[in-house]
Amino acid sequence: QDLLIAFKGPLITTSANPAGKPLCHTHQEVLKWLKKAQAQPDIVFEGSLPENSPASTVIEPKKGKISILRKGPMTGGQLKTLLRVPIIE
Repeated sequence: QDLLIAFKGPLITTSANPAGKPLCHTHQEVLKWLKKAQAQPDIVFEGSLPENSPASTVIEPKKGKISILRKGPMTGGQLKTLLRVPIIE
């Protein structure tokens, strides 16, 4: 929350684990996956998430519409309200 408040805007990130692999819940797990990655992030914040944390909602913006690639906590209705674009579910 402090980061978002300081930035004064939305924060958009990618998943830290490879597609189809188990979710990362700690920064150590993220660093483990990154050892094998071609592209490297500028920074990895230390921290962790509860083991029961849901996977994020993954979207693909294309031609003025949003496709939901992976359903997570954010619903299509919430995305439509937030982004003000049609949602393809």
